[in-house]
Formats: sequence, C-alpha cells, structure tokens
Amino acid sequence: MELTELKLTARRFGLLQKMGITTLEQLLKTYPFRYESHEQLPFDQWQKGDTVGFAGLIASRPVVIRLGKNRTMTRFTVISWNQELQVTVFNRPWLNAFPFGETIHIRGTYNGEGKVTAMQAQKKPLEEGLVPVYSMTKGMKPADMPAILDKALEHLDQLPDLVPPDLRRRYRLLDKDTSYRWIHRPPDEKRLHLAIRTLKYEEFLCFQCAVQSESALGQRKTPRMFDQALADAFLDQFPYDLTADQRQAIEDVWSDQRRDTTMYRLVQGDVGSGKTVVAMAAIRACELSGAQSAMMAPTEILARQHLKTLQSAGIEAKLLVSSLSRKEKQEVLEGLRTGTVSVVVGTHSLFQDPVEFADLGLVVADEQQRFGVSQRRQLLEKGK
Repeated sequence: MELTELKLTARRFGLLQKMGITTLEQLLKTYPFRYESHEQLPFDQWQKGDTVGFAGLIASRPVVIRLGKNRTMTRFTVISWNQELQVTVFNRPWLNAFPFGETIHIRGTYNGEGKVTAMQAQKKPLEEGLVPVYSMTKGMKPADMPAILDKALEHLDQLPDLVPPDLRRRYRLLDKDTSYRWIHRPPDEKRLHLAIRTLKYEEFLCFQCAVQSESALGQRKTPRMFDQALADAFLDQFPYDLTADQRQAIEDVWSDQRRDTTMYRLVQGDVGSGKTVVAMAAIRACELSGAQSAMMAPTEILARQHLKTLQSAGIEAKLLVSSLSRKEKQEVLEGLRTGTVSVVVGTHSLFQDPVEFADLGLVVADEQQRFGVSQRRQLLEKGK
C-alpha cells in the first residue's frame, strides 16, 4: 500500500519521503527507539531533573521574553498540587495560548524550587502510560509521527501475515495486528514485551528464509583477504574489553569475509550491547582487503551518527545523503566510482542509479527491516 492512501498533509508526506519511508510496511516497521513512562506523580515525590506531568490553573498573566534569533521564552504561574509552580515554555510567544484562570496540562522537566521547563503545554489531558518516542528528521514535530502512525494502524489488513499460524501457536506469538498495535501503542510493559518478542521472531524467520534461499542458489563472491594483525590492532584501540559475544560475532564475520560464498548475517542485540563495534570490525577488514564498504541507515540523523562513530574509530568514511549540495554529492560519487572513497555511510541515496562502486565488498544495514527487499537487492547488485 502506498502512503498516498493515508491522506497525509503535504508536509508530513514530504517528511516521510525525506526519511526514505515510501510504503505502509516501512512506516509500520519504523518502531519507537524508546518509551517514556508518563505517570502523574504527586509533587512531594518530584526530584530535580525528573520528567513530571500535572494539570493546574494558570494563575498569572504570561510574560514573553525575547532571546533573539526568533527564540522566545514564555513564563507564567500555575497552581497545582496546592503549590505555586513557575512554568517556562520556549518558542511559544502567543499570549492567548495561556489564558489566565484556565486549566492547562503540562509535561516537562522539574528544575527544583517549584520551577518547570515545559516540553508540552496543552488544553487537552496528557497521554498517560507508556508513550512511544520516535526518531525524527529535521522539520518534524514530536506530534507528527504518533499522528501518522495512528492513520497507518487503521490499515493493518494491508500488511501480509508472514508467520504461519502453526508457528504462532507453537511459540505463543501474538497475531500480526495485535503485535503492531502494541509496539506502537503499548497498553502496558508486559504487552509491549509480547509485541517485541513476536516481531523479533518474524524478523528472524524472514531473515533465515532469505539466507536459505540465497544459499540454495550457491552464490559466489570474491574472498576478502586481509592482514589479521592489523584487524586485531583496530580492536585493541578501544578503551574497553569486548565481550565474549562480540568477539565471537566478529570472528564469525571475519571468517565469512574470507570465504568465497556470500555472507548474510543478522546481528541482534539490545540497545547499547555493542552491535556497532561488530559492524566496524567488518568494515575495517573489508577496507584492509582493498574493497569498499557501504553502511546504510534509515534516517539521515542515524547516518550522521554512524559517520561520526566510524571517523572517531579512525575509519575514513564519507557521507551520502539527499541534503548534501550537488558539488558534495558529485565528489563522493566520483570517489566511489574510482575507488578513492573506501567507506560510505548514507540513507536510501546509496542504492539509487547514479551510485557506482569500484569494488563494493560489504554492505551493512542498520535496522534492516526498514529497507524493502528490492532496495537491499539494488545495493547488493552494485557489488561483487
């Protein structure tokens, strides 16, 4: 199903295009990167630095302070929990948005001494429970992704059910519709974990089927030979010891890179478990073999984060995203074509037609479920 059928505003549709999201499936697989627990704790339990939520009466006329460069700070007093709280809201200089004597719902950071910096200040009640937080591209507002996903969740019947019923029963998995609803709108933590478990199983199943299908074709590739001592030295530079699991994953990947059969591996782990180090070890080995690597991320923000991480580890990588100037793009494209650029990080721009590689030997996909099969195939076909 195409996103045009969701009847989004032109601005929101453009933002999704900018993020490389073009289908309903890609949108629904744009999972929250974290969840915030929004409980309205009483004032006597607040600690400095806490995210707090409360409702109260506006007890003073708002005052707008101009900070320069189109930035403002609006302050007013709210009576809540039998306390007088001073609320500060940035970049909302409209006095009629905070009328004296009306009820307002605030979520923000408690700064101590009865002072709150608001992230949300609205007339309608705050959303409570587990609230999803999504990655955003430039120009996107916090309310955009939840509103877009609300529309997308109305069309779950358009999404194929990839897990056979007998496997769902055997492994006590949720049905397709429920798993997507609960990961985007979790009723509670227990049901969120059930949704995550189901969708992880689906991802593993699809990946394993793809691996078996490709293996059956007996695809061959150029073995990527590299200096083991230099590869080990790359890992030794990090100021921490790798875990046994990281070591094993890296050894498995390096072994596959030396073989003449195509490597397909899924590196699975929680946030902060060190998956990026495994990816960097593979990229460094490929670089030492004389071949090129491409790392693709679903958003420009993530691509830039990966670029910074690679460069901080001593890997000379270049960025290829849609926001670059024409001259910058041409320089990177020419470097990839001639081989002077050995590592590139980017978004969906990487698998578009103008991109040519001298010798692409490795593709790393972050959040691979966000890229369609045809998109991944387009990029793989650019290499050997």
